[in-house]
Amino acid sequence: MKNISQKLIIGLFSFVAAVLPVWGSVSFAVTFSSDVFAGDLKEYAIRTEHFQIEYSHIIGLQSDSDADGISDVIEEVAEYAERSWDLEVDQLGFSEPVADGEYVYLILDDRDEYLYEGTMGVTCYFDDFSLYMAIDPWMSSDYLKVTVAHEFMHVLQFGLDFYFQESYQDIYFAEATAVWMEDYVYDDINDYVGYLTDYFDYPDYSVFAGVVPDGTFFEYALGIWPRFLTEYYDDNSLVLDSWNQIIELDSVGNGGFFTVFSAVQDVVEAEGDDIDEVYQDFSIWNLAKEDYYEEGDEYPDVYILNTWSSYPVVNKMPSPGMRPALYGSNYIAFDVPSSGDDFKFTLTKPSGIEMGVSFVPMDGADFDLNALDKNIIGEDETYVELVVENASDYDKVYVVVSPLGAQLTGNTSTFDEGYVYYYSADFGDYSESEEVTSSTDVVIEQEVKEGESSSSNSDGVSVDDELILAVKASDDESVTLSWNRLSDLGIDHYLLYFGSESGNYMGSDEVDRAWTTTSSVNELAPGEVYYFMIEAYSIDDELLISSSEVAAETATFSFSDMDSSDEAYDAVIGLYEIGIIEGYDDGTFGAENTVNRAELLKILIEGVGTIEISDDYANCFDDVSDEWYAKYVCYAKEQGWVSGYDDGNFYPAQTVNKVEALKMLLMVFGYELEEGSYISGGMPYSDTWPTSWYAIYVDTAFDLGILSEEEGGVFEPEEGRNRGEICMELWELINSL
Repeated sequence: MKNISQKLIIGLFSFVAAVLPVWGSVSFAVTFSSDVFAGDLKEYAIRTEHFQIEYSHIIGLQSDSDADGISDVIEEVAEYAERSWDLEVDQLGFSEPVADGEYVYLILDDRDEYLYEGTMGVTCYFDDFSLYMAIDPWMSSDYLKVTVAHEFMHVLQFGLDFYFQESYQDIYFAEATAVWMEDYVYDDINDYVGYLTDYFDYPDYSVFAGVVPDGTFFEYALGIWPRFLTEYYDDNSLVLDSWNQIIELDSVGNGGFFTVFSAVQDVVEAEGDDIDEVYQDFSIWNLAKEDYYEEGDEYPDVYILNTWSSYPVVNKMPSPGMRPALYGSNYIAFDVPSSGDDFKFTLTKPSGIEMGVSFVPMDGADFDLNALDKNIIGEDETYVELVVENASDYDKVYVVVSPLGAQLTGNTSTFDEGYVYYYSADFGDYSESEEVTSSTDVVIEQEVKEGESSSSNSDGVSVDDELILAVKASDDESVTLSWNRLSDLGIDHYLLYFGSESGNYMGSDEVDRAWTTTSSVNELAPGEVYYFMIEAYSIDDELLISSSEVAAETATFSFSDMDSSDEAYDAVIGLYEIGIIEGYDDGTFGAENTVNRAELLKILIEGVGTIEISDDYANCFDDVSDEWYAKYVCYAKEQGWVSGYDDGNFYPAQTVNKVEALKMLLMVFGYELEEGSYISGGMPYSDTWPTSWYAIYVDTAFDLGILSEEEGGVFEPEEGRNRGEICMELWELINSL
């Protein structure tokens, strides 16, 4: 028995349940170059022109439709292997992986001696550098086809360089291009589509990622990236060119983490394009997939970070787990209000990184691709205002935010760090002269409607040579500020002044890094107005430039685990201030915590604001006696809002799901709805049904505009509602009355 190399084995994982083989009466287009003989790795072997197929006695005994003494599965795999060679080597142009007179081992591994759990195939090499691919023979013909094509692509990668797997980027690109190859060899099967959800659900991860989301097949789903490149340029040879360039570059960056990026960048530049612009187009293709990709109608929808329908949207940022990495993207949707005219989008970002900001308008169910507005914000800019004129012509505007502009450093996590940014948005009448406002120069690239960079902000103050201080966020004890970076003044550090009287500062914080453009002032009093000013100094402590003063008011109260950038912040603080909700004893609110049945009733009943409940309400269910929640539960029972379970219990500690929460919310607020009513106009979400018992509640809540889920997406009715979501829905409902 040959010894398997300890180098990492590349394998194809199955994302479907096991599929039994279906071998019918067929004729096989393959010629064997040998008779059956004793195998090197299994009991038996037989050769085709390029492969030595190894198999066990059991495989040899399987169905033999043409009665030639060779079982159908062996003939099938032989045919698929030679087809893969013909298309991948002879047609596409990859180098032959073995010398003349040598063969690639193709192992039909019915006993999982080479495969490991969950894999359909693996590829590696033995200690003598002979290449092998092992295939699970117990699969249907379609799965055998794509698995052979996939694993043979890995054989070709090893044939280029046995040691190409220097970084995770190398490994993931190997898998991505092997998935691409499945569809190149067998275009009619489209097995690769099953993986794509694991990319489209995580577009914030980089296409050059070294870290992938847990529990996903993200590296296989990355097959969408080479697929885009080959469709974008209508040239399948770009996959070969990329691999040849990877081998030629050998190793770029610490541990080779920059090699794949450098290779793809070189290939794109050879086409006369810039990698940043091409990636930006890729991000748009994934949104408007049916308009661009050949098989885009089969692709999943890309994940939308937020959908906004009330304005203005002020100082929002993606949560830590959703911040986009270099060559990753966030997608944000904005419903156009009936009174909307122009759309203004404001971005605050870190210096040292470019950011693509693309506007993709939608009219009804169709994207208007003739009105794409693509912008690339330069690395030295930290603040920009962009305007899409005549947005009222559309129903929705999507904004795609993508960090761009990779620089080779020693940091191996370059492609795996999420970038913080803040955005604001509003609709109104914005003049053309305000279309682009930035802290310094902004590089604007657009397809149809061209905009010009403005050297002034909306107050006519020059921003090319001014230090602009802005308030980014605040809570009850701190204010976070940001400013633009002025790279040509020789700044070494800053002093940030603050005080409770204008022009009279009681303290200062030193910011000792020139590239830092944000800082927080802490330990402030709640509910107070503070004034701030920043000065920039040289390394010799020479004052170079000062900002104008800005003012901010700390919140009267804030929970320790929330700040003004949180999506539920306004609702939570609003409900707290009118006495409807409370936090926990440790000062937190726990917006992500699920709500139980008793908690929800208390929140909703107190949210009405006009219900006074006597403490005499008690003992209404077997498990509800005189606890703190008894009066709310028993009052709700008397009103017919809740009925409990057949066993006589209410189960107050049980997590309430979304539709239960909606039912309670609407009933407490006096909506008389007939449960089980058929919704003739269809439901707003793909996983809710017009005949469901809860249909009337979901439909009514949607019409009231209190739901945050995007129309046409999923609602997940059985999922638990958390405290933040309940507060947002209750706050919206109160404000709509």
